[in-house]
Amino acid sequence: MELCSQCNEKPIYSRKLCKTCYNQNRSKTPPDYGSCISCKARPATSKKRQLCGSCYRKQRRSPKFSKVIRHNCEVEFIKNFFNHNNWQHQPASFRLNGVNYSPDFYDAERDTFIEVSGSRQAYHANKDKYEKFKELFPKIDFEVRKTDGSLLNEDDNRLDWT
Repeated sequence: MELCSQCNEKPIYSRKLCKTCYNQNRSKTPPDYGSCISCKARPATSKKRQLCGSCYRKQRRSPKFSKVIRHNCEVEFIKNFFNHNNWQHQPASFRLNGVNYSPDFYDAERDTFIEVSGSRQAYHANKDKYEKFKELFPKIDFEVRKTDGSLLNEDDNRLDWT
């Protein structure tokens, strides 16, 4: 039986702490990240976004939030692949096994949905989702591409990543 990492007396309850130590740590005040950059009234609860919980929820619900490109590999892909402005970022959402899925881009000139996979690990983590999409929506053109814009050959047993 493991003992609490803080008091070394009682058995572990959660996160390597006994129930008493766990509750004491939970009651401590959260770190100070300054005030919210949006409303400037409440304290920020997130160091990365510098927003309070209320402003963060409002931002998540706004239609502009879905248009924000959140990952560097998507920005790289846009620079490497698109030579026109007739594309959209996450324009549609599809229902797959009770979960919503939005491909990263829609290329209107080619009428194709594109998913950008930044690494081999990211591809394999989402491989089932891509296959399910192709199975449920066979008439929709769908591609998985690397950040350099090259088409990912899913037929190979070993994917070549540079």
